Formats: sequence, structure tokens, C-alpha cells
Amino acid sequence: MRVHIGFWVVVGGLTLTCTVATAQTSAEKTAQKQVENSAETKADAAQLADVGWLIGSWHNADEGAQKYEEHWSAPAGGAMMGMFRLLGNDKLMVYEFLLIEQEETGVYMRLRHYQSRMVDADPAPIRLKLVDHGRNRCAFEKPESDRPMRILYAGQEDGTLQVTVDTQRNGKPAQFVLKFRKK
Repeated sequence: MRVHIGFWVVVGGLTLTCTVATAQTSAEKTAQKQVENSAETKADAAQLADVGWLIGSWHNADEGAQKYEEHWSAPAGGAMMGMFRLLGNDKLMVYEFLLIEQEETGVYMRLRHYQSRMVDADPAPIRLKLVDHGRNRCAFEKPESDRPMRILYAGQEDGTLQVTVDTQRNGKPAQFVLKFRKK
């Protein structure tokens, strides 16, 4: 705790005002650092099990011209594997392979988009860090990326899964939402 003490001193007919402040204690510095890093600490404390609720086969909840699905394996060997596929009028538009891994500095998702015949759509895998998680909710971010910057998985009360992707299209912010139902 910092203590400020103010007092007056009379020297040769002059009144001087003095203020003395004590330094911050080691414990206070530690507590302040913990507060400043609370969001980072929460993400760093994340475990692969925190996203285990994603396990299973998820398919688009609404019927339409676009069909999509996402599948997640159970955690094994410190990782979960995933696959996403998007069809438009029964033709492949894009698919991606996903990997969620436990690392020393937290939990990370890596993904890579492909076109038909496994043609790379990304120059390298995209890596996002798990920055927030809770019951049936997890968010992965890579703010310095342009595609995607953030992916939020949120389980809904009706049993559906809503995936919100913040990205960029033609240099402008864009967002799309996918709604899944577990099969």
C-alpha cells in the first residue's frame, strides 16, 4: 500500500511543504501484475478438456442450399482433431482440417482450408489461441490475422451450436454465423 504523508517544516521563517510516499510492497506489485494479466492467466490456465464438449458430429441446423458439417474427435495424446466441410448446391465449396492442441503456453487451434482435390487455400496453417472458455463456450483468437481473427463456439439452450467467425473480406471486417445441430 502506498502511504502519502504530508507535513510542514518551518526553516528560517519559510514554511516548506513536504510529501513522503512509500514504495509499493512486493506483495502489492505481485497482486497488481496478477490483475493486469488476469485475462492472459485465464487463457493460459486452459486445458484441452475445457473444449471437450465439442466432441461429436455437428450438421447445419437449418435446411438450405448450403450444407455444412463439423466433426470433432475425443481428446487423445494432447490433441483433438476436427474436420469442416461446406457444400453449395451439393458441390464442395471448401473444407478444412482443424487441430486443437494443449501446449505449454495454453490451448491452440490450428486450421487449414482446402479446395477440391486438396488444393491449399492457405499459405500455412492458421494458429489461434484459446482466450476464453466456460461451460459450452470457447473462443479462439489471433487478432493480427485477417482470416480468421476470432472463432467463438457457443452451445445454445436448445442444444444447437452457434459458431461465429470474425474475419476480413476484401480488407474489410466481416462476420458469419453457422448454426449446427448434433447428430
